[in-house]
Order: sequence, then structure tokens, then C-alpha cells
Amino acid sequence: LQGLIIDDFSGFLEKTAAGEIVRAGGVDRAIGIVVYPLVSSALCEELLCRGLIAKRLIRLLGFAWGNAAQTAVFLAPHLLLVHFFAESSHVVLYVMVVLTVTPLAWLAGWAMHRFDDGSIFTPWLIHAGANFGNMLAVWAYLS
Repeated sequence: LQGLIIDDFSGFLEKTAAGEIVRAGGVDRAIGIVVYPLVSSALCEELLCRGLIAKRLIRLLGFAWGNAAQTAVFLAPHLLLVHFFAESSHVVLYVMVVLTVTPLAWLAGWAMHRFDDGSIFTPWLIHAGANFGNMLAVWAYLS
């Protein structure tokens, strides 16, 4: 769907790490498709968003408001990335990001609070799974 919205989707992908990894080919591509979703973005974002921000917000505001606030904080940079990388003002693209990132961010905060007693392990797996799915989608699109 993004390929229909962004006129030059290949140009968009060239600006992203996912596009570089998928274009690499061979062993580099295979390693990148596994390692990038786990480490590069998911772990770093989870350490900051769930490990630092969400814990503080949930402690300060309670679970319902704190988790909603951390979801909004997590969503904001993802919308900015679309704005700056996509070079597109199509509302559908922003709606897609909101509809995918918002429930996953809320679920990650809930999982951290409910199951992991403050650990970011489950949110990290949720995030890495979403990133891995995106990497496979980009690979399928370029193949």
C-alpha cells in the first residue's frame, strides 16, 4: 500500500536502513534481516520508550494514562519519520502508521506492566517481530 501512496517507493527505501539491508543480497541480507529488527531499532527504542519513559509515566500517572501517554510518545517520532522520509503528504500513509504503531505500542506497555514486572523483554520481542515483518514486506516488495 505504501508503494501506491509514495510515488517513488524505491527512492524512499534507499533512505532507510531496511532498504539498504534488503538490497545487500546474500549472507549480508540474511544476517541484516534478522539482526536489524532485534538490535538496531527495537532494542534501542525499547530501552528508551518502555525502559525509561513508560515506566516513569505509568508510575506518575497510573497504568491507563501512563500507558496512553507512552503510546503517544512512541508514535510521535514514527510519524515524523514518515513525514521526513516519505516526502509525501498523503493522509493514508499517516493513518497506516497510527493504526499499526498505536496498538503495538499500547500492547508493549501493557505487556511490560502486566507480565514482565517492568522488564522490557516482551515489549522488545513485540517490537522486533513487527520490525521483522516490515523487513520481510520490503524484501517481498523489492523481489
